[in-house]
Amino acid sequence: MKKVLVAGGSGYLGRHVAKEFEHRGYYVRVLVRNPDKIKEKGEHGEPIIYDLVDDVVTGDATKPETLKGICDDIDIVFSSLGLTKPDFKHSSFDIDYMGNKRILDLALASKVKKFIYISVFNAEKMLEIQNIQAHEQFAGELRKSGLDYTIIRPTGYFSDMIQFLNLANMGIMPILGEGDKRSNPIHAADLAKSASMRSIRKQPISMRVGLMSSPTGRLASLLPGLPEKTRFTSISRYG
Repeated sequence: MKKVLVAGGSGYLGRHVAKEFEHRGYYVRVLVRNPDKIKEKGEHGEPIIYDLVDDVVTGDATKPETLKGICDDIDIVFSSLGLTKPDFKHSSFDIDYMGNKRILDLALASKVKKFIYISVFNAEKMLEIQNIQAHEQFAGELRKSGLDYTIIRPTGYFSDMIQFLNLANMGIMPILGEGDKRSNPIHAADLAKSASMRSIRKQPISMRVGLMSSPTGRLASLLPGLPEKTRFTSISRYG
């Protein structure tokens, strides 16, 4: 039985990935900061995985002493570890780069066979943004590590659309530019299937997931429950 470590196991994507690997017959170890979090459903319907996975390791990627042994006997590391909300203690560099780099170093020391990493769609066009820089700096470390790897670059997640729905329900709908910019979010469960299938591929690859299909203006107009007097507001690329 192959063994996988899911770093970022309590997050939106990490939970779905852990469930998918378990479904496919893998031994699943998850790295979480707070194990109680995965005993309940997530705010976007993420599955409860505490009793589903084989091993729950409590650790913090910013504290190397808590990560000892996490890659022991592991064949595949999957990481969606990253700073998703403002944290006044840590920067994107601390978590997106250094946190993942620590896990990569442990993976190399433990002779892990493959590392799957979640980055950002079109990252090369947004390198002036701090968290994108951190993502890509780690992706560079992964590419030159000599380890078999897959870097997945999703367009975005349906969970990200909730903030737009909340604003729309308040009568305000931000759209990018003139509303002709395209977006095609993906559900974490679908991305998890893609990630688990990539685990058997024996060739380093960087891949995009999702295509830019629906203009954001049209997506906005189709949101359910949109107030009749909703005000559509164009915003710049950086809001």
